[in-house]
Amino acid sequence: DVDQSVKSKPETVQLQYLRGSLTLQGALPVKTDHARFWLFTATLPFVLKHAVQRTLLEGEQVPWPPVAVAAYLAIGPVVMAVMLGMTSGDKRSPRWPFHKERLAGSFGWHVVMCSFMVLLPTYQTFEVLLSDRCAGSLAWTMSHCWA
Repeated sequence: DVDQSVKSKPETVQLQYLRGSLTLQGALPVKTDHARFWLFTATLPFVLKHAVQRTLLEGEQVPWPPVAVAAYLAIGPVVMAVMLGMTSGDKRSPRWPFHKERLAGSFGWHVVMCSFMVLLPTYQTFEVLLSDRCAGSLAWTMSHCWA
């Protein structure tokens, strides 16, 4: 409970909530599903580094199709989150906290816009970067890769 003298000073209130110990146990995920998602997302930078290094710096192709790597990097986290949500046994709606919104309403509109403005451009960027057109090229302007 915050006393009246602390309420008059907002920076004191903020400092009060920042107190506490920082421990490794407090930083670790509580549920195993969260740990699985963290582990999955931790692989993304390594896959990206390996793919970009092989394609752009060494001029070789990655051992996987560029389409698969692009899908793993762009859409993989969404698919993994949905799969973990379905298999976790959680009773909440998969759309929580937007479960009260209609699918054909604002929620559906946001899903469509997210797909076109975030997922699709991310996928296409990785797919073009890892394609044969950009192999061995360090032209980050991508002008010759898009032709």
